[in-house]
Amino acid sequence: MLLSIKSPAQKASTHDPVISTIFLGFICVCIGITILQFSGIPLYIWKQNWYYRFIRRTKRQTGIACIILLQWLMPSNMILSGDEKILSYFEELPNIQKDMQIYNRFILIGNHQISTDWLYIWWIAYIRRIHDGIYIVLKDSLRKIPIVGWGMKTFGFIFLSRSWSKDRHKLENHLEHLSLQNESMLLLLYPEGTNFSPNTKPKSVIYAKKKGLPILDYVLLPRIKGLYLCLRYLSKSTKYLYNCTIGYEGVIHNEYAQNIFTFKSIILNRKFPKNVHIHFEKIDINKIPLSNEEIFKEWLYKLWIEKNKLMYQFFNQGYFSNDSIIKRKIKLKSIIEILELWDVFVIIFLVIISIYYLLKRI
Repeated sequence: MLLSIKSPAQKASTHDPVISTIFLGFICVCIGITILQFSGIPLYIWKQNWYYRFIRRTKRQTGIACIILLQWLMPSNMILSGDEKILSYFEELPNIQKDMQIYNRFILIGNHQISTDWLYIWWIAYIRRIHDGIYIVLKDSLRKIPIVGWGMKTFGFIFLSRSWSKDRHKLENHLEHLSLQNESMLLLLYPEGTNFSPNTKPKSVIYAKKKGLPILDYVLLPRIKGLYLCLRYLSKSTKYLYNCTIGYEGVIHNEYAQNIFTFKSIILNRKFPKNVHIHFEKIDINKIPLSNEEIFKEWLYKLWIEKNKLMYQFFNQGYFSNDSIIKRKIKLKSIIEILELWDVFVIIFLVIISIYYLLKRI
C-alpha cells in the first residue's frame, strides 16, 4: 500500500463559522469538565477511592471530547504500521477487547512535531479503551493556563520545568503513585522535550557536535533523565514501552510540521494533515538496560538514530512501512458516547443561564 507524503494537506475554505463554533464548543466542554472536577472535591475528603474514580471518569469524558474535536474539526485518517501485535488492537474486531485488558499499562514515547501531537495519542488510548488512564508529561508553563491548567493538574498530568534539580522530586512522587496503581495507564512523554522546529533543531545539532553525538536531521536528540526515571520506577508494574514515530502527510524535506499545522491554520483555514502516520515498536521494559544511566543513554540514542532513519524514509517514500498497515478514520465508535458528557452539558447550561441573569441585572 503506497501513500504519497507529497499529497497536500487537507484544506477547506477560509474561516468557516461552523468550525469556530466547534472549537468554542470544545473549549466550553473543557471548562465544564474542570468545573465538574471541582465539584468532586468533597469526595476526596469523604472517600478518596471514589474521588479518583470520579476523576478518571472526567478524563474519559475529555477523551471523548478530543475524539469529537478530531472527527469534526480535523477529520484525518490514521495510517498505522509496525508491531503486528499492537496493530491487532486497532482492527475493528469485537473479540480483541478481552486481550487488550491484559496489556493495559504501558509507557509511550515519540518524536514531537506539533502542539496537537497529544490529541492523536489520546485517540490511541481511546481505541485501547484506556482513555480514562492517560497521563501526560508537560512543560510547566501549561499549568498556568486559567481553569484548564487546574483541570490538567487534577488529571494527574506531570508538569516539568526542565530543571532536573527542581523536577526530580516532583516526578518521583508522581511515578511512585502510578507504580502503586492497579488500573489502566498510558504514560505519554516526549524525550525530545519540545517540538521539532527551526529554533530547536540548530540547538540540538550544536549540542550533538559539542558532545560528539550523532547529527539527526529529522528529530531532536532525546533527553535522558526523565525517561530513565520513569522506566526505573514503573518497570515492575508496567511491561511494555511503546516507541512511536509520527509523520504528517503534507510535510516535505526541510519543512517543519509545526509551521504548517498551527492552531491558526487549523481553525481559520482548516489546514490539517489528511493522513497521520504512526509506526509502532513494542519494547519489553525488562530488556532495556536500566542498571546504568550511561548505558541507557547509548541505548536511547541508538533508538533515536533509528527513528531519524524512519523519518528519512517517510519523507522519501511517503510511508514508514508497506507491510502490516492498518488505516482507520478518527471517529467515535458510537455517536451515543456523546451522552457520557450529559452532566458537562448541564453545567455549561447552568453557567450560561447564570451569566445571562447576571448581565441582565447589571
